Amino acid sequence: GKPFTVAEDSYFVMGDSRNRSLDSRYWGVVNRNLVIGRAMFVYWSCDRGASNGSMLGCLTNPRLARIGKMIK
Repeated sequence: GKPFTVAEDSYFVMGDSRNRSLDSRYWGVVNRNLVIGRAMFVYWSCDRGASNGSMLGCLTNPRLARIGKMIK
């Protein structure tokens, strides 16, 4: 891809599934003024490959090793 510059007052955010996440590559950067908190732990994680991308599949294919993990 081509280089991308993020403004000093913005964040480029990415999801944990590079090929399936709707993140800054889709929505664009997030202005610092819109960030109201900091992620502390993983609330839920599922194996989207095993779930075929469906919500029910995500609920029935959790990645237990990631759930509740603290984010450093």
